[in-house]
Amino acid sequence: LRDLKLLVPIITLSSLMTNLLALALPLGMLQIFDRVLKNQSVDTLVVLAFGIIFIMVLEEVLKGINATVTNWLGARFKHKTSMQILNKFFQIPTRLFSKEEPGAYAEKMQTASKVADVYSGSALLVLLDLPFVFVFLGVIWLIAGSLVIVPIVLILFFLLSMFFFGRWMYKQVVQRDLNDERRISFLTEVLAGILSIKTMALESTMQRRYERLKENSAEQGEHLFFGNNFANNLGSIMSQIMIVLVIFFGAMLVLDGDMSSGALAACMMLSVRALQPLQKGLSIWMRYQAFIAGDKRLTDLLSMPGDNEADLPPLTEVRSGLRLEQVSLSYEVAAEEKFLFKNLSLDIPKGQCIAIRGDSGSGKTALLSLINGIEEFNEGLILIDGKPISHYQSESLRQKIALLPQEGVVFVGSILENLTMFEPSREARALEVSKQIGLDFIVASMKQGYQTPLGENASETLPMGVRQLIAIVRVLAFNPAVILFDEANSALDFEGDKKLRQYLESRKGELTMVMVTNRPSMVKLADTIYRISDGKLELDSGEFIFSRRGKDDAGFIKPEGDNSLESVIGTRVFNESDLSRCLLPLARSLGWSESAREFAQALPHLADHIDLSYFFGAMANMGYRARYLGNNFKKFDNRLLPCIFMPDNKPAVAILEVLPSGFYRVFNSQSNSEEVWEQLPSADGEVFVFQPIPPESEQSKKSWVKALFWKFRKHLALVFIVTLLSTALAVAPSLFVRSVFDTVIPSGDIVVGGFLLIGVFLAISVGWFLNLLRGKLLAYIGGRMEYVLGNSIFERVLRLPASSLNGVSVSRQISRIKSLERLRDLFLGPLVTLFFDLPASIILLVVIFVINPWAAGVMLITIAAFGLLLLLTRSMVDRAAENSSEASGKKSELIDESLGKMAGLRTLGSQSIWMKRFRNISGSSAHTEFSEQQAQHKISAISHLIGSFTGLAILVTSAYMVIQGAITPGTIMATMILAWRLISPLQNLFTALTSWSRISTNIFQVNQLMKLAQETDKHNHEANRFLNQGAIDFNRVSFRYAADLDPVLLGITFKVPAKKLLGITGPDGSGKSTLLSLLCRLYYPQAGSIRIDAIDTRQVAADYLRSFISYMPQKCDIFYGTLAQNLRLVHPAATEDELLWAIKMAGLGNDVNRMERGINTRISNSSVDQMSSGFRQRLSLARTLLKPASIVLLDEPGNGMDDAGEEALMRCINWLQGRVTLILVTPRPSHLRGADHILYMENGTITARGNYAEVEDKIMAGLN
Repeated sequence: LRDLKLLVPIITLSSLMTNLLALALPLGMLQIFDRVLKNQSVDTLVVLAFGIIFIMVLEEVLKGINATVTNWLGARFKHKTSMQILNKFFQIPTRLFSKEEPGAYAEKMQTASKVADVYSGSALLVLLDLPFVFVFLGVIWLIAGSLVIVPIVLILFFLLSMFFFGRWMYKQVVQRDLNDERRISFLTEVLAGILSIKTMALESTMQRRYERLKENSAEQGEHLFFGNNFANNLGSIMSQIMIVLVIFFGAMLVLDGDMSSGALAACMMLSVRALQPLQKGLSIWMRYQAFIAGDKRLTDLLSMPGDNEADLPPLTEVRSGLRLEQVSLSYEVAAEEKFLFKNLSLDIPKGQCIAIRGDSGSGKTALLSLINGIEEFNEGLILIDGKPISHYQSESLRQKIALLPQEGVVFVGSILENLTMFEPSREARALEVSKQIGLDFIVASMKQGYQTPLGENASETLPMGVRQLIAIVRVLAFNPAVILFDEANSALDFEGDKKLRQYLESRKGELTMVMVTNRPSMVKLADTIYRISDGKLELDSGEFIFSRRGKDDAGFIKPEGDNSLESVIGTRVFNESDLSRCLLPLARSLGWSESAREFAQALPHLADHIDLSYFFGAMANMGYRARYLGNNFKKFDNRLLPCIFMPDNKPAVAILEVLPSGFYRVFNSQSNSEEVWEQLPSADGEVFVFQPIPPESEQSKKSWVKALFWKFRKHLALVFIVTLLSTALAVAPSLFVRSVFDTVIPSGDIVVGGFLLIGVFLAISVGWFLNLLRGKLLAYIGGRMEYVLGNSIFERVLRLPASSLNGVSVSRQISRIKSLERLRDLFLGPLVTLFFDLPASIILLVVIFVINPWAAGVMLITIAAFGLLLLLTRSMVDRAAENSSEASGKKSELIDESLGKMAGLRTLGSQSIWMKRFRNISGSSAHTEFSEQQAQHKISAISHLIGSFTGLAILVTSAYMVIQGAITPGTIMATMILAWRLISPLQNLFTALTSWSRISTNIFQVNQLMKLAQETDKHNHEANRFLNQGAIDFNRVSFRYAADLDPVLLGITFKVPAKKLLGITGPDGSGKSTLLSLLCRLYYPQAGSIRIDAIDTRQVAADYLRSFISYMPQKCDIFYGTLAQNLRLVHPAATEDELLWAIKMAGLGNDVNRMERGINTRISNSSVDQMSSGFRQRLSLARTLLKPASIVLLDEPGNGMDDAGEEALMRCINWLQGRVTLILVTPRPSHLRGADHILYMENGTITARGNYAEVEDKIMAGLN
């Protein structure tokens, strides 16, 4: 605001001069009518024309100054506000920050652009224009006296309408923002867990969820578009009424001799000019509603709790050690405070190494987070060298007291950039540590070495152990004084673990270490060992008892499941309805007989009830399209059965078939049972039949976007017809003005004027109705198109092969999807009205040609000038838009990454480094946006000048023709009104030029996306039904992630008989996890074949293949919803007893009991991050166990498990063994002993195989 205050005088002065110069044309017209035409003075006409031209040019120069200032202020405001908000996110307490999803925070940051208009001064320009309304009204009063009452009354009515309409718009804006927040949060969550979604075959489930979110978003978009369209129509209709009433009542004054015809012409222009600031004000008022909502969100965000550490000193070293005094930490469950630990004390001298053991969920990670300053304690003190940690800057604290987390964060960038945290000065130190812990050897085998790109999905091709080593080196490169080791070696193979242990041992005595670990080799490094239990810290002997608990534990008896499809409806729909009862009988009668999972995926997500649209949607998802067949059965053909009949005011009925007796088998939803009816219903209602949807042919060269428009061709044709009619009716006010000047005033017959007034008001009223109808039609079309577009983009991205997503970070994918969704501006923006207005304007050109052929010639020259300007400036606009889009895309990607990995960034103490990166990218985005706006303004200014010169040229030409006697004075007025109406769409075309540049790019990108191959393409549906036993056969399988990368698997051959257990082990990078990914068909092998039950998996649909494979990955992804909903993702028909059984088997019982609402407690990735890693692993285990499958894959399931988790894991393995085909990837001998067969892998090949006794030496050699 300080920048705005400094520049207010400049803006005010230029605005004042601009409005004063705007009087030139109306006063010039007054002179033309009263002097030039009366005296037939051509010389005076020429002088006036040149004077007005000079004033017009000066006016545009002043507008250019204002635009430059406000554009610069807007870009600067967005940059500074973005910096301020992101910096605030680093300060918000971790527990408070995790209450919302990253996507919601990202949407809140986007509000900076919505409030920039006000804070940049562009809204101020309109406010400065408003006082000139009184200036224009004053001039009218001076010229015409009491005539000023007419514009005053209309302006007051306009203001009142603006006020009430603005309140309605505000509610729509708030709701739209909320819907977009939820949708983007969901989108972020889905893309972050895309591989889990694919392996669990959840694409359709997630599609249904997104459809619900997109439905709400599109509905709000429809309301907002109609609102904006209504506002524009209101301004247009008010201008027409203003012209008509001023001319009519002014004509009465002319007839009374109180004013001249020239004064009347000037008053007409001044009254319309007085309305223009208010019309602009209406536009600003609409945007102001977005500003109010956005400003409130920003204010709430910036007022969130957070520490200002500007005056705190940094922590440079730790001299004597750490001390915890009476520290307590609690969390809230069911409005009750429960302590994780209370009055805990601990003394850690400098150079000391202590180990802390304990069960999962006992508070080990929370204790380290307290020492690191990430978590805030309720009571007590944590002291460094005798001073509380709150006395130091948190950033330096976390660098000196470094936390090595269980799962390291990987950022978008190269390996070296990840190691140095984008700080080149740390390169030497990072490379030194890399060499010491063995990362250097691993990177040396990569083609691009330390320049290998990483990111969320790009790093998925790296073994988790390598990613963890990168995270460990990054922390150690900060050269910390204290290391907080939180089971950071859980994902490392034994070689990596050994190197890390040796490094820590070499630094022992030099560094202070607090180690949370369950590995005996790490515990042995400790000078003192503690155990945390029941909130207390006690000395521990450090002994490990390897009782191999769970070895013979066969688990608990699984309860009987409910396999009825009827029960599935209750998991997706809250309330039963007549249509929900009819759904299954109708589907079965059509021959649909699929699984409970596919039925659940066809239903809407958590709908209140199934209405007709949801019913049709569910049937379409099952493969059947509805067709309306009339309102009764009088001419019904029984061959079209089955059908659904919806009688008026009665429950729906499904007519299923004709029996041999000629009677009809019917499902009556009212009685919820099948009945036999003698005849079809005679009552009126709605009859719908269903036909199978034919399979889609391969995407042709035809544009997908064009095909989308073609679906709405009838609606668009109707809009075009309505536009033609409304444009034709818009001619009425100009013809009325002509008649008044040429007939009423010369004849003095005001009665004729009264009849003309009635006629023109009828035309204006019909035009208003047609414009409202057009607005509703366009809003409906736009809303439907936005819905189809958003869902189609999401579905296409969701079903792309995993190989298409490699190397693309989640933040970049979100940025791309947002960019593609901007195509909705074509349906819901000003461009859509422009496309109809431009062709319809030909009517206005024809009318001008009829009444004033010489003015029509000027208009043709103007159109040619606009076309030439478009041709010359298109490349410049495209280039500016491309640069701006690229820069803003990078900024958006960095924001998404920052918010998604905020916990990791704060743990590292990288706030300053990250803010430096963001400052550079945000500054570049602001600069390119300013450049784009400047380019756009220059073009708009030229187009405005062309329009102004056109109006002046028509005025001068017409005046000259009046002098020559070729046309009448009234024709001048009519021509001017029509010309301005015709010029306006042409000028708007250049205003929308930047939007069209982006939209045309988006159209191309959407069309290309829709042509990409999907996982569902090219498979044999007939092969699906044979896969049910689970026998696996790998035959000479080779695979590499990309053509320019080294092979990951080479000639892998093995067989797993049905219901046997195969163990796979080996060092990191040997291809174990890749092998499981190939089995799930996340990727295709470049050579060899993979068969299940003798069927090549390439013949089988990917989602069907994954439906009978239950996969537990190394990292468990949680999706927003209740714990029960997360479990039911893999088994929609699971009963509550089955859920509780899976929870008990996985050892989650105690965790669930501690939750506020048990299995109905809402969880998400953000909330689960606050829980132990053991909880996440056991939840993944429960989900894997619950899914009905013939093949189960466990990828290093012991990572992060404590003793109780290990016991639960062995229990689940024992239960699965003999029931399913089980493949277990693990480095632990205790897991492998019960395997029927074991493969030992190295460098993508099998180097040993056999039972445990046959490969034990190889396994133990690897351990050593």
